[in-house]
Amino acid sequence: MARFPDLSRYPGMPANFKAVNKQEFTATTNQSVFTITNGSYVVGSKTLEVVVKGITQPPSAYTETSATSFTLSEPVPAGTRVVASWLEGKLPVAFGHKSSHELGGQDELDVTKLKNYKERVGVNVKDFGAKGDGVTDDWKAIQDALDYVKANGGGRVYVPNGKYLIGTKITIPSFTYFYGESQNAEMLASNALYAMFTMNDADNTTVTTLTINGRSKERDTAGTLTKAVYGLSMSRAQNCLITNVKFVNLGYKPQTYSEQALSMGGNMLDMAADDDMSNGRDTKNNVIEGCLFIDDEGRSSFGIRMWTSWEIEPAQRKYYVRANTLRNNYFKGFNWNSVELAGPGCVHNKLEGNVGEDHYGYSVFEADKGASYNVYTNNIVRNLIVTGTMSKYAYRDARGATTAGGYNYYATGNVWDNNIAENVTQGGTTTSGGMLLYGSRNAVITNLSIKNIQRDPTNTTVDNVAAIVLDDAENATISTSNLTDSRLGIYIMAAKNVEFYNNNISNCAFGVKTATTGIENNSFKGNKIHDIVSTGINLNTSNLNTNIINNTIYNCNKGIVTNASTTFINGNILYNITDSSNGIDARGGTNIIMNNTLRACRLYLDGTGVNNVVFNNTSDLSSDNYSKKIFYGSAPPTTGTWGQGDICYNNKPVAGAFVGWVCITGGTSGTWKGFGLIEA
Repeated sequence: MARFPDLSRYPGMPANFKAVNKQEFTATTNQSVFTITNGSYVVGSKTLEVVVKGITQPPSAYTETSATSFTLSEPVPAGTRVVASWLEGKLPVAFGHKSSHELGGQDELDVTKLKNYKERVGVNVKDFGAKGDGVTDDWKAIQDALDYVKANGGGRVYVPNGKYLIGTKITIPSFTYFYGESQNAEMLASNALYAMFTMNDADNTTVTTLTINGRSKERDTAGTLTKAVYGLSMSRAQNCLITNVKFVNLGYKPQTYSEQALSMGGNMLDMAADDDMSNGRDTKNNVIEGCLFIDDEGRSSFGIRMWTSWEIEPAQRKYYVRANTLRNNYFKGFNWNSVELAGPGCVHNKLEGNVGEDHYGYSVFEADKGASYNVYTNNIVRNLIVTGTMSKYAYRDARGATTAGGYNYYATGNVWDNNIAENVTQGGTTTSGGMLLYGSRNAVITNLSIKNIQRDPTNTTVDNVAAIVLDDAENATISTSNLTDSRLGIYIMAAKNVEFYNNNISNCAFGVKTATTGIENNSFKGNKIHDIVSTGINLNTSNLNTNIINNTIYNCNKGIVTNASTTFINGNILYNITDSSNGIDARGGTNIIMNNTLRACRLYLDGTGVNNVVFNNTSDLSSDNYSKKIFYGSAPPTTGTWGQGDICYNNKPVAGAFVGWVCITGGTSGTWKGFGLIEA
């Protein structure tokens, strides 16, 4: 078969697309100069090709600076994938003449006779018989085109606009650039198809500018479809790029909660590692960028699922899904997750700048079943739709279920930075929220913005709906986040050693609310909690060793209410508290309450608050009995305003003097009496 007799039919195909050697680079910040270390090319021979982020660059975009380097005309950002391909071998060099060796030149060179020459081909699927009419099954023509470039060491496969019916799974090989004219180059699943494309074990392959359409609603005309359609599988793929691809209408039917748990409707893009096989390998260094994942009716379980087994012993794990990047993709719908990273072998991946909207299922972006050390940054979630009785979360950092072998993998060390969630409504009576930490260890959450997390309007007695929910979370930090317009700002079911600092919590029924058990050693520092219908911070019984330090709490019905023990409440400022008798309401025992400023509100201790240490608190309500000042001096004060019970300890005690003085009548200067006469 003749290959591209008219190169104009192959957009982006350079005339000298011929190479037997290549090198891939990952750019550093603003890098423009790239040095080749595994070969060389001949400057001026037009045998060098440079590809940036999957796009072939014109010669004007780079300079051939030497046989082992080239310079881009514009620097590229850190992390940019740059690939150089060139013709290896020594070209004849003219001495003392002005001949040109290019095609049509004075001394044309037949490069096909060079040692190790191999032509990288470019083909059009229609040259292999593809019709693109939406009726003819085009799978074999497309597969033949892909197999042809595979047999020739890699190349480009071009898909003109059209509708290509796919009746059998198509394999995309390594070193292939599979691209469409536009997203109107549409791949359509036939009725019997289970999986449309696979790139399993592929290296350095790009898929771009296509639509992969599972036609789930169209194929389910009788409502009897029993097979999901998977869009693209990338198990064990490495250094591949998927960009500007539209995935749509995969899965098979709208599902109930129980069906979702059993069937896992279908993954639009699936990335797995055979982590307990001796002959497997990692799935790594792949980029999914600028793609659309559309599931309008909740027929698909996952937009992207990256996963390893969570039911094997740690010693059995040999391979990982790692160092992959999901960037600037858009997700709509889905009855389970838009993106799930599942299993403890999912590590060091990055989700950046993705958007998930109009979601039907459990959570949108998730680290589940022990996925660890991943980074989620600058993602946006909007509008989780109420269906069934599922809990709903925008983001979820979670452990897996304990298996028969007892391997309870915790999600460990994931970083969630600068993410946004808006409009989550609780499903039924279950706990729901913007962010869930469940079986989470050492998570870092910063600059999170969560707004409008509300309970199901038909279940107004349920209160466990919050911007952030913690259940079996340990050693996390949650900081500089904005949690607003929600039922609860933070709801703690079970947590230990968690720090909440410098957050803004506003326009909620409760700022912080806790359950009764499994809550220890947590700290709230420097938070601003305001415009709260009920209580700023509400600690329940059996909460142990909580620090509430340097927070500003205002425009609430009550400020701080603690029924807990061993609470340290220090340096807080409270004002505009509607129930002025409950600026700080400490009902548990053995608490330390000191250095707090209460404006137009009081500190209240009831009879159960035994063994509390209370000193140096300030309240401008003269009838307050608990906001006492404790200080040191050589004599009782003669100026200032003091309250009954304030104490001045003698800082120069001598025999026959008092240990200190206590104010027995409040007012200007106060009335002071000595106590604790020191024996002469």
